[in-house]
Amino acid sequence: MVDSTNFPATLMEEKEDLKGKSSIGLEYPRRSWRMAFIDLQILSLLHCQRLTGYSIRKNLNSRFGILISFGTLYPRLKFLVKIHVLRSVVASRPSSATNVVTYELTEKGIEDLRTGLIAYQNSLHQMEQILEVKARFERNPR
Repeated sequence: MVDSTNFPATLMEEKEDLKGKSSIGLEYPRRSWRMAFIDLQILSLLHCQRLTGYSIRKNLNSRFGILISFGTLYPRLKFLVKIHVLRSVVASRPSSATNVVTYELTEKGIEDLRTGLIAYQNSLHQMEQILEVKARFERNPR
């Protein structure tokens, strides 16, 4: 069983306690599996190259069929930077006064991606076993 001590930090969400102190705790369960899945997809996209937030959003849609708003994506990227899974790199554009921000994986991000993918694969395997047992029972009820 995966617990919060060995699960990727991307599944963790920063919470503020009543005294104003920050702590890391599990996200609300209904949202956590969705965000964890998106986190794994974001980390996998950044495994080979730096991308801008716009490019991440575009790739999430084209590769995984996930349409995520910028209002959801950028706070998530900011959180992933805060927990040191991603690093943001600011570069100036020669032809413009604006800067471009790209994101890349850190060593911690690479490890979280590996751990998260293993946990996800184990979960899928468990679900497949449950479905097989159910199918066998439905074919041969006792």
